[in-house]
Amino acid sequence: MFRSDPNTAEINAKITKADTDHTIAYTQYQIKASEDKAFFVSKLWPHISSGATADLTIINPAGSGKTIHIMTTKMSTTDQAWIKYVIDPTLQGGTQIQPVPFRVGSTATSVAQVIIDVTNYSGGTVVGEEVIPGGSGNKAVGGMDEGLVAFVIPPGHSVLFEVINKSSNANQISIRVDWWEE
Repeated sequence: MFRSDPNTAEINAKITKADTDHTIAYTQYQIKASEDKAFFVSKLWPHISSGATADLTIINPAGSGKTIHIMTTKMSTTDQAWIKYVIDPTLQGGTQIQPVPFRVGSTATSVAQVIIDVTNYSGGTVVGEEVIPGGSGNKAVGGMDEGLVAFVIPPGHSVLFEVINKSSNANQISIRVDWWEE
């Protein structure tokens, strides 16, 4: 006969709560997409030299009247890399790319300005650093960092996502950010 461990109910309750939270967040994101409020950007850098970086910054311009709610981020590499999250850096240079609405066929435009490949940045506050394991050279296996970072960016603020190639050889890096705004 199966005997119930007193900890089993507590563990099951935590699993159910975590699953419910994820489902609610996912459902909310689907609703925002159907309302033309959800967007994403995705960029692939096919050849990043050892020690070089790939970066993507989400800027919510002052006076936009909307708040950007970052839902998920995904950063992938073919070798080892470090990730850095920087709040409100001062950017120099870079190229602007356009966010894409999640609803296919939508003509909605995002308030976000998305800048890639900055020449340099200064200031800002580093709020997180992570590693994507992966080895180097003939031992390279690559990796991915994907998560619910849940940044909320009010007007006049920004978040820079930086991936630094820590492998001894060239690396492929991609960054994707999903958000909604209202």
